[in-house]
Amino acid sequence: MKRTYLPGKTWVRTAPNKQGFTEIISLNRFFCGLYSSHLHRPAFRKTCEAYFSRSVSRDGKTMLFVFHPEKPVAFSQLNPFLFYASEIHTQFDLHIRAVPSNRLSKCGIHNADLVCIQTEFDTSEADMDALFAQIRQDHPAAKIVYFDWFAPLDLRLAQRLHPHIDLYVKRQIFADLQKYNQPTIGDTNLMDHYCRRFQLPAPEQFFAVPDGFFAKLILGAGLFTGDYLLRAFHNNDFHNQKKTIDLHARLGGKGTAWYTAMRNEAVTACQNLRGLEVRQGGGINKQQYFVELAQSKLCFSPFGYGEVCWRDFEAIRAGALLLKPDMAHLRTEPDIYQDGETYVSIAWDYSDLQEKADFYARNEQERKRIVDNAQQVMRDYANNLRFLQQMAPLFELAHGRSLTAPTLHLTKLPPVGPVEIPAALSAKTGADS
Repeated sequence: MKRTYLPGKTWVRTAPNKQGFTEIISLNRFFCGLYSSHLHRPAFRKTCEAYFSRSVSRDGKTMLFVFHPEKPVAFSQLNPFLFYASEIHTQFDLHIRAVPSNRLSKCGIHNADLVCIQTEFDTSEADMDALFAQIRQDHPAAKIVYFDWFAPLDLRLAQRLHPHIDLYVKRQIFADLQKYNQPTIGDTNLMDHYCRRFQLPAPEQFFAVPDGFFAKLILGAGLFTGDYLLRAFHNNDFHNQKKTIDLHARLGGKGTAWYTAMRNEAVTACQNLRGLEVRQGGGINKQQYFVELAQSKLCFSPFGYGEVCWRDFEAIRAGALLLKPDMAHLRTEPDIYQDGETYVSIAWDYSDLQEKADFYARNEQERKRIVDNAQQVMRDYANNLRFLQQMAPLFELAHGRSLTAPTLHLTKLPPVGPVEIPAALSAKTGADS
């Protein structure tokens, strides 16, 4: 596709997009796409990183995002700041810059007003202390925000980080914050559940959350803010084509003992389905995966090491109804886990998978209603600057303005009238988390 460069402003895609219009994208969005597409190619990566960490003009405030390099999940937290950088600057007078954590000491940006950081979950005490020392040396007056990009719900770093940070952003949290005060078998609530279910040994673990920490907690955006998904939702690029496959269930299953047992049970549940066209197994490339998903009526998305998966949002984009173990125990923003409205919950032991897959594969009107709802939630978020509203506490913090306690709200759809479904499906199914 031919592109024309307008110095200092935009890249113009001269070929029309699927709606027939020439697409104009900012340099920020261009480099986000380039970085995401070539994450493991050093030359491309360094070019993008140089652009992300370019110098800042004197006017306005500066936010510096110190991100964990070469990790798509980690970059998905930075990406929306760059994607909406122009809107953030217009509304909040804030410049967005970013540097990989392994190049922080060489970064030419100093005296930022807000510094956002990511680390590994197992970063050593010495490395963590060195990171904060570097930030305090280069940005002595900065407010500091930690971005938790990890899959599980736990807050294992809360006690270590609490004295150093002003806010903590996490992409999913327990709906009941009291859950954080309970010990688990193993490191996470999922490990606890499946170790008990499959009688696997694991030591008891407890991650203490210090007093006052929840006042710093911000519910952040989820995996969909990675470049290809955010761009698709922003461009209204949904694949609502004819569906010829009943259920898409191409699942990986290798990992730690509890993960492998959980995924093997999910694979077996799909293998035991009767009367449905199901796509399973591996052996296909990413392009084939997305083609199949777009041809599927339903998408089965069991848990990974955390509850929320890329597949959840890929299903919405593909126009496939998301079937997933009950998510009532957690909160996300935007909320795509509204049972019977934006997804359909199944029991954590998959005991009702056959019934629900049968019903929704054959009930096109009800299936499309739920898919349309989910797509509308994502469309609304991407196109109405919901991300800016969500991150407003950070932008206000950069200006030194007083902060009220962050509100962990959820986007709810208006009530919808009841639909006739079999009684066996109407009972809420769930499990202890």
